[in-house]
Amino acid sequence: MAPSTVEKYERILQADPRSRIFVELARALLEAGGAERAVEVCQRGLEHHPDSVLARVLWGKALLALGRSDEAIARFGEALAADPANPYGCDLVGEALVKNGLAARALPLMEQAATLHPGDGRIRRWLEEARQASAGPAPLPDPPPASGGRGPELSIPTPTPSVSSASPWKASGGRGPEPSIPTPTPGPPPLRADARPPPILRSNRVPEPEASAASRFLDSLPDVSAASRGAAARERDDRPRPSAGRDEEREASEVASTYEHELREKLLADPVPQQGFVRRHAAAATLVAIAVAIAAGAATFVAVRKHRRADEARAAVEDARKGLARDTSGSLREAARVLDGARRAAPANAAAAALAAEVSGVLAYDFGDAGARSAARELLATGGAGEGALAARWLVADREGERGAAAEALLDGAARGTPLARALAGELLVARHDLDGARPHLEAAARASPPLLRALATLGDLELARGDAAAALDRYALVLRAHPTHPRAAIGAAEARLRLGRDLPEALHTLEAVEADESSATPLSAALRMDLALSRLLAATGRVADAEQRLAQAASRQPAEAEISAVQADVFARAGDLDRALRAAEGAVRLAPGSAAHRELVARLQLRHGRYRELLAATEGAPTRTLRLYRGIARLALGEANAARGELEGTRRDGKMTPEAAAWMALAELAAGHRAQASRITAVLLAAPSPHPVALVARGRLDAAAGRLDSAERRFRDAVGRDPELVDAQCDLGRVLVQRGRAAEARDVLEKAVARNPYHLDARLELGRARLGTGDAAGAARELEAVVKERPKDLDAWLALSGARLAAGAAAEARSAAERALGLDPKSAAAALAAGRAALAQGAPRDARPLLERAVKLGGKTPPGREARHALAALKRR
Repeated sequence: MAPSTVEKYERILQADPRSRIFVELARALLEAGGAERAVEVCQRGLEHHPDSVLARVLWGKALLALGRSDEAIARFGEALAADPANPYGCDLVGEALVKNGLAARALPLMEQAATLHPGDGRIRRWLEEARQASAGPAPLPDPPPASGGRGPELSIPTPTPSVSSASPWKASGGRGPEPSIPTPTPGPPPLRADARPPPILRSNRVPEPEASAASRFLDSLPDVSAASRGAAARERDDRPRPSAGRDEEREASEVASTYEHELREKLLADPVPQQGFVRRHAAAATLVAIAVAIAAGAATFVAVRKHRRADEARAAVEDARKGLARDTSGSLREAARVLDGARRAAPANAAAAALAAEVSGVLAYDFGDAGARSAARELLATGGAGEGALAARWLVADREGERGAAAEALLDGAARGTPLARALAGELLVARHDLDGARPHLEAAARASPPLLRALATLGDLELARGDAAAALDRYALVLRAHPTHPRAAIGAAEARLRLGRDLPEALHTLEAVEADESSATPLSAALRMDLALSRLLAATGRVADAEQRLAQAASRQPAEAEISAVQADVFARAGDLDRALRAAEGAVRLAPGSAAHRELVARLQLRHGRYRELLAATEGAPTRTLRLYRGIARLALGEANAARGELEGTRRDGKMTPEAAAWMALAELAAGHRAQASRITAVLLAAPSPHPVALVARGRLDAAAGRLDSAERRFRDAVGRDPELVDAQCDLGRVLVQRGRAAEARDVLEKAVARNPYHLDARLELGRARLGTGDAAGAARELEAVVKERPKDLDAWLALSGARLAAGAAAEARSAAERALGLDPKSAAAALAAGRAALAQGAPRDARPLLERAVKLGGKTPPGREARHALAALKRR
């Protein structure tokens, strides 16, 4: 209030100490910083008007400003006791206590007030504010240290700086902490009709255990209820409460009319002088005095009304800021509605205009709202956008040149801008792959009060871009706990879970819930991500037809989008149709020939398809680290261990290898017979907090080679649990189970592996052995015939096929397979033994004898040699 207003009220009160104008004087003094004088005015005014609720509330506020909280509590209690049936006093007291950090003292009062006035939206709001504030603020939880690429490097990992631990309640851009939008919650049991609030506020609540950092952080986020309730419910809760608005206006009117009435009565009651000029002009003087009183009363009424509207506008700006922070179509439209009303009530409110520019800009950019675009442009043109101009100008820029200039201006000024400006700057930098530059902006927006959910979601995108899906998921989870259908966070969480291969049904459920929620419409810029993530989840959970339909619709809308073809490839591969998957991936390369990611996708599918030589020919230049890795894996699958080691060495950068490449190097060393070197590499990899699954496979193979089958089994199971897509781990697990005599269990594991990748020949070889162990000789023969067809020089496969055919009663075919094996390795005792057994089954002991003798000579004391010796002894006894 201006000093002239205070002086005017002071003069009126001096003229009539019994006037009700003392209430407005106390309010004006309090706003001007004169708390001590306000206390004195309230105390003296209440001597004449002890029933004034507002005076006692103002007295309490003045005492709070002076730091005398206990006395303030007493005054608030008296205010409520003066008129317990009126919710207006409860509203004022609740606001005063919560905003001054006395939420615990306000809590019992607000609970009783909510019971007495269950339909009062403002009281419910202060009740929730008190409950949330009682838990206390907490800093943003630090995510696990992130690392670039595929994880920490083999030699010296370089951790990514973690998120600042500064509190999310720290103000950004000069704003103080803001309360969250509460969710209506059931109050305590109803009080009796004659119950009255206690005159002194006191809490007997037992302190609850301290909440976790994440849960307390969520308390500062705006609540989900405003967007999920229907429009009618929002209007019912948010329109001005009749008792509050009318009471304040009525009191203002009463101040004016009462003062006018008091002064008129006083003037009319004064004795009229009997002599002189005054006597002759007494009537005129009285009329002039009455006119002055009316004018003073009208001015008082206008001042109070203006003050009330300013308060309502400030409250509307706070609510709208929470809607902007929530960042959903429903919350943004509600924020726009609230701001429109606030600007009509208080046209000069610069904060409302600036926030309206930002809200309208986001609605235009994210949801294509033409009306919002026009509103934002008008505010920018008239200069009313204020501090919101930086973000709004970029959001509504249409032409390419205009958009580029607005983007550069946004990046230049974001550090001094609003939380939205910082969030948008972070998004721009993430899109430009400047992850280090984006992080400070996004963290600042995430620590704003209230925190911007879009900034938290983009921090998740940043972690995902760095290759740390677990840290990204932590970010997205925070947002989804605040708003379970937040589109950006739901999409990001789905992408993270797809990378991690876990909780996929939950991710699908969340995305379907987003699509079902009209108030959580997907932003235009995230629509393609939604289609792709949802399609991949549908395929991963067995709904391949639905995934294909969704992708076909997306392709019809954007036929030139290479990413759609890439996801089609992923969907087809998950369904086991690797031929269609390869065609789709090759289509993605044609649409985006410069994309290394799509060329890597083709190479990865060629690996799964067993097209190792085709992969090597197509990637001869090996321009990327990932393609070098795939070439090494292909060489290893072809049995070229030394060549594989050379390819994997090519993945080093600054002397370091990724954990995945190092793990495959361990397998290559093992295949080359360098067991000690393989063991050293594996030891380093397993020292990491979360070892790569291929490193566990390498350790398991080392254990199996040393005869430690129980340890090997544990390693392989751990690898499968970490990466269900790793067929090599499933294959090794099945092999160990067969060796341990658990053929039925091995068959179940290996059938899943072959269903996932029918071109993994080692898995089919082990499945053939497992089926043979369970008595399914015909099924075993089918699997093994597929293996020898693709690998005609595979000695183990021919031997296994000979045994399967012999068990199936096809002795001639069994002998033929054994002789093929013996031809591949004439010094193989196992091949000679298999051929001798098949000859005996044919009824040709003369042919069997030399084969068995050869097996005894080649095998010596090995198992094949011993078995051949027993067969010869039996043959002699005939």
